[in-house]
Amino acid sequence: MNVNRMRFSALAIVAAAALAGCGGTPSTSSGATPRFVDAHQVSFAGSWEGTASVLTVDSGAMQSLGRYDFTEPVDGLFEVRETLTLEKPSELLEGETLTTTAEQDLLGVIAPDGSIRMVKISDGVVFQGWFTDDNTLQLVLWEPGEHAVVGTRTATRLAD
Repeated sequence: MNVNRMRFSALAIVAAAALAGCGGTPSTSSGATPRFVDAHQVSFAGSWEGTASVLTVDSGAMQSLGRYDFTEPVDGLFEVRETLTLEKPSELLEGETLTTTAEQDLLGVIAPDGSIRMVKISDGVVFQGWFTDDNTLQLVLWEPGEHAVVGTRTATRLAD
């Protein structure tokens, strides 16, 4: 399958999820409804960075640092380059930490409710996000299946 066809397929999946209304109004444990900024109203092109808490079937709980470079949305569609840095204690060298960095491409769409949905082209991890203000993005992520992953990330805009 060529890259353009893969991108179109991934974008179709994200758009279908967004249009299906698979979100809903987030709420807090106190019962108060948090306020989010409509992504249509945020100029989010540029670089964002934040720490994630991730739980995987294969490796358990871990933290990762992520950088997201967003393109300017066109008709509500955008692309993202994700750079992840994972740190995990070494199982072989006591007191040492292993660091891994990986880059991946994502496709995204602004949903009718003003949230964003993204999908990684390589492995199908799905993200749903909300802007809490013009400079803060809250994300949840998940990948179903045999190697399931779930997580949360708070990313803030980097200065130009």
